[in-house]
Amino acid sequence: MTVSYSKQYPDESLSDYVFSFWKTENTGVSDYQYTVFPDAGIELIIYVYPDRPVCIHLFGLSTQSVDVTVPGRGVLFGIRFTLLAADYILQRKLPLNAGEVMPEGFWGIDVCASTSLEEFAHAASAQLEKRVDAVAVDSRKKKLLATVHAANETLSVKQFSLETGWGERQINRYFTKTFGLPLKQYLEQVAFFASMKQLREGRFVPQNYYYDQPHFIRQVKRYTGATPRQLYQRRNDRFLQLGDQTANPEVGSAEER
Repeated sequence: MTVSYSKQYPDESLSDYVFSFWKTENTGVSDYQYTVFPDAGIELIIYVYPDRPVCIHLFGLSTQSVDVTVPGRGVLFGIRFTLLAADYILQRKLPLNAGEVMPEGFWGIDVCASTSLEEFAHAASAQLEKRVDAVAVDSRKKKLLATVHAANETLSVKQFSLETGWGERQINRYFTKTFGLPLKQYLEQVAFFASMKQLREGRFVPQNYYYDQPHFIRQVKRYTGATPRQLYQRRNDRFLQLGDQTANPEVGSAEER
């Protein structure tokens, strides 16, 4: 049984709000199970399963891995949003480790199993651009979240405060109220997700954010329940986020062994 995973990046006009568009497809006839790690993003997922109505779920940030089962011939389409999208596109506070069912026909995005990733991304982008054009963005909030997403080293809340002009308490209140966790914990998740690239390549020496090898291993196990080497060994059958991929759009495949 084979599962394919592909990812496409947004145009520049949406890059402040969207990390990527993606599609996962089970081309086999049996169920396929895999594990999704916390990815520091907000997810809108459209489920297109045989003999079932299309369902759309919106998920806030997650601090734990989630096991997913895709039935035979099932397809998932997704949008991985940045934090800025919560206020200006989704316009709602999102619960931690939880999701909500969105109404049928949400945003008018119409997909079926044969819809390509490019077609989905094009249709979704058209809807998102309408919403972006209709909002006025707080420049301090935009700078704060852009700085957070770009962080590639250990930074304190105080340093973010100096960078953006927001008070430390104000920053932590905003993160906790809007996303359900303090900034420090979110930065740990950003660092973990950034480490996936090196894990995908079989590199186990910690980079930037991690103090040393034991710290790196502890954080990886915290989010996945496995060591870096164990993740690498199962990158193409259980952990699709670590599967073989190329760049823009990224494409990977996983074959059950």
